[in-house]
Amino acid sequence: LAAVRERERQDQRLVRLTAILEIAARWQQTHEMSALLEQMAETSTRLLGPERATIFLWDKPAKLLVGRPAMGVEGNELRIPDHVGIVGQCVHTGQARRVDMDVESEQGEVDRRVDQQLKFHTKSLLCVPLRGRSGELFGAFEVINKIGGNFTDGDLEALTELAAHAAVALENTQQVEELLHSRKQITDDAAGRVQMIGSCPPIEALRSTIRRVADTDLAVLVLGENGTGKEVVAQMIHY
Repeated sequence: LAAVRERERQDQRLVRLTAILEIAARWQQTHEMSALLEQMAETSTRLLGPERATIFLWDKPAKLLVGRPAMGVEGNELRIPDHVGIVGQCVHTGQARRVDMDVESEQGEVDRRVDQQLKFHTKSLLCVPLRGRSGELFGAFEVINKIGGNFTDGDLEALTELAAHAAVALENTQQVEELLHSRKQITDDAAGRVQMIGSCPPIEALRSTIRRVADTDLAVLVLGENGTGKEVVAQMIHY
């Protein structure tokens, strides 16, 4: 019997790991934070069978935990102080936490104010930390209310493995978004310094031409006498 149970456990773990590898490969292709968080929540719900899943990112300067997706909250985003509830304990200690529905002492640790915000009642809960490549804690992955009972040691193992892949994908996506934001700022600043002065028909026609060619991948040759503004036109097309 012990051997059969161990074999069954290993088979279940193999199925989970195969699914996690497929999921991780898909996550690496997603570079938009909201879409990535939605994918992660959907994946954990499918693999572990909770009623809800939320990924909390830690805004340390503001001492806030920002959870998404958060069903029942305006904007699908939940903001809570980083010291409250099971999630707060998880990000501060770096330790996974599990709450069973039949353990009164653990139930007392659940922050019911969050339940009120979500219009939801937490009965069982599993929460694991999210760590970056350097080992720094930057959030937590939480699943709530296991359908059909309490979360198991196998669920904890699976969520921990899922969180490890999720942390890498989230870190990559944050870096991409920061780079895009910086690039946009630099481009906007540079574009703001380029102006074509004038409102006569030839200037307006030139502006119209610039707008048409700017959205294409065409190579553009700008012709004109010295001092007529070829560089200004080139910069406007570029920015």
